[in-house]
Amino acid sequence: MKLRNSLNKVLMLLATAFWPLLAGADLAPTVPEPESLTELARQFIASQLPPASADVERRIDVADPDPRLRLDTCRSKIEGFWPGNGRRIGHTVIGLRCIDEGGWQVFLPAEIAEWRTVVVAARQLPRGKRLDENDLRLKKAPVSQLRGQQYTSKRQLLGASLRQGVNTETPITNQLVCVICRGDTVTIRAEGNDFAISAKGEAMSHGNPGDRIPVRNLNSRRTIQATVSGPNQVSVAL
Repeated sequence: MKLRNSLNKVLMLLATAFWPLLAGADLAPTVPEPESLTELARQFIASQLPPASADVERRIDVADPDPRLRLDTCRSKIEGFWPGNGRRIGHTVIGLRCIDEGGWQVFLPAEIAEWRTVVVAARQLPRGKRLDENDLRLKKAPVSQLRGQQYTSKRQLLGASLRQGVNTETPITNQLVCVICRGDTVTIRAEGNDFAISAKGEAMSHGNPGDRIPVRNLNSRRTIQATVSGPNQVSVAL
């Protein structure tokens, strides 16, 4: 019993002596290391960007600060910010600041890169070429360099015609192709509740699936608006 009481007294004395150190361990401000600033900047960027779509691959790179950098202790917190009109894609700069009164700021170069796998020309192709499997291939392309509506499957473009010549590895967009081109002879299919009729027509403008284009009926010579449903096929709802 005496031994137990003696041990308890010793433990109480030790706890009393070291309690100020233990209690303040989590509250003590720390001096940020350069490596931690890089990770803070990367986390800030990720929190500010919208979620990437399923077909987009994203990478965030932040340059390490100068290893000789020495910063004062930050007693509040470190927050990220976009300097000025900081870009959200491509090469940019990220700011970090200590919100203490008179706190410091640092700026780190960063790159936000996004890629999408799209259909590109497998070789140089001339205007008017009807696209087949061998004309196309898939390639990862920087989203920042893509314009217009791209295609993610070669099947979407089989049978389409090029409206202009393209170079090797040019991303194929809806502006470059027409599933139905102006002057093509098309089949007009009109459908009602209990019937369907068809007639031949001439496309008066270019169109891709889902587009509404003017089509002239070759029998009546009347021009109607029809929806492109596939190669040489348009539909009209009655």
